Parts: sequence; C-alpha cells; structure tokens
Amino acid sequence: MMAVWSIVSSSKMNSDLRFEAEYFQPKYLDLENRLSVLDCNRIEDISTSIRSGPFGSNLLKINYVNDGIIVLRPFNIKDATVENDNLVHISKEECEKNNLKLYKAGDLVFARVGDIRCGIIPDYGRHVTISPNIIAVQVDKKKINPYFLSIFMNTKLGLLQMERNIKVVAQPTITVETIKSILVPKISINEQNIFAGMFERSLQKRYESEALYAEAEALLLRELGLDSLDLSPQIAHTANFSEAMEARRLDAEYFQPKYYRVMDAIKALNPRQLVPLGDLLDKITNGHTPRHHDLSVGDIPFLTAEHVFDFRINFNSEKRILTEHHEKELKRTQLREGDILITIKGRIGNAAIVEHLPGPTNINQDVALLRLKSGYNSYYVVAFLNSLAGKALIDQICTGQINPFLGLGNLSQISIPIFDQGLMDELGEKIRHKISQAYQVKIDAELLLEEGKMRVEKIILNEV
Repeated sequence: MMAVWSIVSSSKMNSDLRFEAEYFQPKYLDLENRLSVLDCNRIEDISTSIRSGPFGSNLLKINYVNDGIIVLRPFNIKDATVENDNLVHISKEECEKNNLKLYKAGDLVFARVGDIRCGIIPDYGRHVTISPNIIAVQVDKKKINPYFLSIFMNTKLGLLQMERNIKVVAQPTITVETIKSILVPKISINEQNIFAGMFERSLQKRYESEALYAEAEALLLRELGLDSLDLSPQIAHTANFSEAMEARRLDAEYFQPKYYRVMDAIKALNPRQLVPLGDLLDKITNGHTPRHHDLSVGDIPFLTAEHVFDFRINFNSEKRILTEHHEKELKRTQLREGDILITIKGRIGNAAIVEHLPGPTNINQDVALLRLKSGYNSYYVVAFLNSLAGKALIDQICTGQINPFLGLGNLSQISIPIFDQGLMDELGEKIRHKISQAYQVKIDAELLLEEGKMRVEKIILNEV
C-alpha cells in the first residue's frame, strides 16, 4: 500500500488545536484549499435554528404507538432525504413529557453518531421530532434553498467537511458546532432552485417507486382476501397455562388476540397446508462481524439490517470486510442471486430477494440468509412475510423490547400457507413484475440525484 502523508506548519493549524494525523489527510487539505478561494457562508449564518435532540430522553419500544408524532432516528436518513420505511411514532403526551421539539418538511437532519449523513425531511403530513442522536437544522429560506443545501451536503464538498470533523470516542460523532461551521459556497438563488428542482423530481420518482413496492406488499393479501385483517391490540386478554407452556413464553404481548385473529383468517382460506418456514428451506443462517476488524477497510460490501427493506436491498454499504473474511470465516453467507434476506435484530422482519447483485457481498449477524428448496416460489414467500399477516406472525415471536431480536429457530417456525402451485406461481409473477417496475423507477431517481450532485460540484468548483 502506498504511504500517504502531509506536512503541515503549526501556523496553519486552526484554533481547535487538532493534532491527529487523520485530520490533515491530503484530501482534507485539498478541500480546505478549494473552499478558501470561494465566497462561502457558514451553515450557522444561513440558519434560524441548529440543535441536537435532547440528551437523556428515554424513548423505548414500549413508548411507540401505531400513529402519532414521527421520531426520526439516524438510520432513517438516506440518499439526501429521510425514508418512509421503518418509522416509529410516539404520542403527543410522550413528546411533551420528553420536551421534544417539533420539525417540519424542508428542515434538515444530520446523523450525529455512527455513519454521519444528512437528509431533508419530506412532507409526512404530520409532526416530526428527532432522537438524541440527530442534529436538526432549520434554514433561512431567504438565504438558501433547503433542497439545494441537502444536495450540497451529500456531495464530496459537504461530506468531507463532516468526515474531517468526526471525533471517535465510543463511536464516530459530530457536534452542533461542527454543523455550524460547515462552509457552503454561495451560488445564486436561481441556480440553487434549478438543482433543488432536480432533487425534488428525484424525490417524486422515489415516492413513485415506494408506492409500487407498497402495491406489491398489498397485492398478495388482496388476491387472497386477507386485506381486512383486524390488528387492533387489546389491553386485557387471557391465555391458558397450557398455551404458555406450549409456546414457552410468559410475556403477555405474545398472547395478544390480534395474532390469533390473523391465524384464524389464514386458516379460513383453506390452504392445502400450513408449513413451518424451516420446512421450505435448504439453508438458514446469519453472518457475524469479524473480530477486531475496522469496517471502513476492505473490498467486500458488508450489509447490516439498515440495508434491507421490504422487497429491496441497498447494496451501497460503506461497511467493508476483507476478501479473506468473505472467502473463509463468512463463506457460508456469501450472497447469491435469488437468496432471501430477512432482518432479525433491531429492525425486525424486512424481507427481500437478492437481485441485481453488484458483486461479492456479505452480511452481519443482524440479517438472516434463507435459501428455498426447489419448487417454492420465492416471490410468494417473501410477499407473505412482508404482508400484514406475515409481519404480525413475525412480531409475535420476536423477543426483547429495547432491542427486538428474532432468533433463527423462531423464524423457522413461522407458518406459511401453501396453496395450489399454479396459484402461488401466478401471485409470485404478479409480485415480481411490480417489484421490477419499482426497481427501475428507483434507479431513475438515483441517477437524477447523482446528476444533481455532480452538477453542483462542477459549478461550485468552476469545472463546467
């Protein structure tokens, strides 16, 4: 490996007195030189508010409700915006109890810890708040277009400024002061609006893609006649001691009547069989994280639960493992086209088929890998797991409130309704077609965003 070094005079060091070599990497010094000759604003100068989520707020899974105020968490920030999947909600009363500030569409959010990133809040049609690990920025729209700022923060000019100021204690962290000091080169409002328009068109395509994925999720239940499931919870319910012993569970949540209503509705369809998922599989396993390995180093993309969604996988992981890990200790979890991935920790029960695999890729311990036996339609199986019925059955058997976990043994026991092969193949083909449409629209959205970022960089650096 070629050595990389920089020689920096002490007189050139800033007032923060940063002495670590990482801070003075050539790429950061080059960025500093490029920005120094441009007319820039600090984010602090173009914003009306910059603040972190309240430290010490205690928002656990037991505080979440089905509908209410959205709580944004770091992994919700993706591709210069905030996802519509995997959102959680709290009640207005819980929000006030924790003194949480509300935000709106057009405000920017930054992941404060872990994988540092920035995105703009879309219009959810409801109030939004943030977790302690997010920094929110409300801009002065007379000075800057927030959609342009979100694009800029996701170019190398923005990302490198954040990356340079990361401080690692227990995990990578940035501060409010870091965000305040980020330099944004001045360009005209008209030019900002052009780039913002590109971004908004990209977002519109993304929403179109998400709608198609949602149609795929609903298609199976609609075709089977399960689209009116009653999943309302009950505060009080009873279970026999024999049921508890058979299930080997004593937690009240497991015996919620809604889960029994789901199973009764499935049985009412008169499937040929109700088969444990494990009986359909040739293989079920999950990965692990190599010990003492820096996940920023390596050639093999390493997927975690945050990369797996219903029906789709984000292969653009910044986490990496070595080829040696991939070919030896993690050989059993080398991904193949057609594999099924399911999240089993934290974000439970997101299932997707491995398609358009860009190259050698592996998974960590928070993701299960399934390979079906010959003859079973993978789109049908994944569609059932992602449906309201499948999600309910998965939710019932997972364990843990603060950090939900779905063991491979429990996952193998989920009941899959088996119908006539022709019917399952027909449903699978309809779902495959819908997913293919959604994927293509998603690619179009990504290309439009990448074009916007590239053009922003070029015009700022006068490379057009």
